[in-house]
Amino acid sequence: MTTVAVSVLKADGSENITTTPLEDNHFSAGEVDKGEPISLSVALLNNGNQLVGFGRLEQPIIPQGNTESSVEIPVRKPIVYIATGGMPHTIDTTLDALDPKYQGTLDAGGTTNLVVPIDGTELAVLGDTSLARVTTAEHKPVGQPVSMNFGTVVDAASVPGQRQVVVATTMGLAIVDVDSGNVTTKPLAAPNRIAIGGSADAGFTAYVLSGRVPAPILGQPCQGTSTVIAVALDGGTELPTTITSNAPLSDIAAAGDAVYGANPCSGEVKRLDAGEPKVSLTATGASALAIERNRLWATGSLTSSTEGARIVLASVDLDGSNAQTVKLPPKTEVMTFDGDTKGELSINMHADTLVAEDLAVLPGAQTVAMITRMDSHRAARFDSGTGAEVIPTMDAVIDDIVLADTATGSIIQRIRASCTLDDHQPNNAEFDAWSCIVITGAEAPAGGEMIPVSVGALYGGR
Repeated sequence: MTTVAVSVLKADGSENITTTPLEDNHFSAGEVDKGEPISLSVALLNNGNQLVGFGRLEQPIIPQGNTESSVEIPVRKPIVYIATGGMPHTIDTTLDALDPKYQGTLDAGGTTNLVVPIDGTELAVLGDTSLARVTTAEHKPVGQPVSMNFGTVVDAASVPGQRQVVVATTMGLAIVDVDSGNVTTKPLAAPNRIAIGGSADAGFTAYVLSGRVPAPILGQPCQGTSTVIAVALDGGTELPTTITSNAPLSDIAAAGDAVYGANPCSGEVKRLDAGEPKVSLTATGASALAIERNRLWATGSLTSSTEGARIVLASVDLDGSNAQTVKLPPKTEVMTFDGDTKGELSINMHADTLVAEDLAVLPGAQTVAMITRMDSHRAARFDSGTGAEVIPTMDAVIDDIVLADTATGSIIQRIRASCTLDDHQPNNAEFDAWSCIVITGAEAPAGGEMIPVSVGALYGGR
């Protein structure tokens, strides 16, 4: 790290960023107004202006005049965490992709469905029915796992600055105090996604999506009806409030008193509650949402009969301004003929559909991390003279972990997590047996193939 950028965000939304060289591990962030609440974050950059460390206070502070005070901001690497159903996978974005430590694993014990940052110091690692804590500094377990005994974990989100994690399970919501281990439950019908809104002053609200409608694949119909309800987390007895019960939704995200939904059928992302401003985005096949600071991010997808389907990344400020869209490169996967010992006979299978199943925005919003699913169907090919089958029908499903640049849409790194090819054996094709090409180097997942379930980023948005 050679440069420090300190952000001071005021209550009115105005932000001042002071960038200074780091000399003898000291720097100046300038002056701040006393008596006014401010939110602080710090970014550490290297000579190439690459983010190598980030920290943020989860709650605003109020500087006092003529009184010396200090605040501690835990600064960590911008690590990406991928839950796989087994041992969580990590990506150290500060390292070169060929570095042996670029990819790693997180030993949290047991199966893992979600990795959710609690704050800058700890992660919540969730299995089917329990929550364990892991330090962000050393990636080591701390404390005792909490058994919720309340259904199977589906989704989870932390409450900003509160050391609480709200877990959506097959039975409803489990609110876990990670320090005491106390669990408060709220029975609900079949939640699929959860997002946390509100504030410490006004109280926090859990927005719960049920009846999730995923973005369609391979020509499947896009249909269904979703429900979003608001559940107060202050311990009161008020009943959940229905926000919407009409549109099909694939994902939700919340910030303050606003909740947003992604409609994959209409290709719209918009604010669901009655508040203002009525922020909206266009994203064909909208599939995943995330909020980083004051900006809403959404993924969509475009299809092509010649190049392969591609992911679209759209974003807009929460006041409705500065909407932007970038397209990622089209997706193709290589299949090789098993009987070719020299590996020279191969086929490119273009993506018929490509969907981002989960999205996380890294701190600073220069990079996004996604879990994507490619589906492709290739009809059999026949000899035009004899009519004999030469290449069989093929169907492929590929799961990728993708890091992409938010400004250009260029791929920073792709890791092929898994590749499944069905060449419909036995068949009568001359070239009958095919396989996904063997991946090596930075595109190969450390520890072998896995099925990524969810993605998160320390200090990032999801």
